[in-house]
Amino acid sequence: VSISPGIRLIMELLKELGVDPGDVMTKCPSFFGLDTGHLLGVIQVLCGRPLYLDTRDMHHMIQSHPELFIELCSMGLTKLQSHLDMLFELFPSIVKLIEMECEKELCYAAERGDVKEIIRLLDHGAHI
Repeated sequence: VSISPGIRLIMELLKELGVDPGDVMTKCPSFFGLDTGHLLGVIQVLCGRPLYLDTRDMHHMIQSHPELFIELCSMGLTKLQSHLDMLFELFPSIVKLIEMECEKELCYAAERGDVKEIIRLLDHGAHI
């Protein structure tokens, strides 16, 4: 039985990232059917601006969620990059909304005198 060049390349990539091919095969056999050009393109996009993922991040993503790469590869590189850019632009607004919600909850907890809730919120990043 010979292994196709595409599968061989995917196996080499997994080995380079320290990912167990058996785990990936168990979780998502179709990962090995991905077009290697698309897969490498997706990895390149994820490792570039604005995410700058490193080898450790890629290891974790492939090991934990290989099925995610099926969707990312089917999305197309231009669309994927566009979505990442849009999320990056929205990120400061999302963080501000989360901070505002924590501050609101902190005010409510302070009004009630709920010390445990105040401590919990402060541990989760609320500001006084």
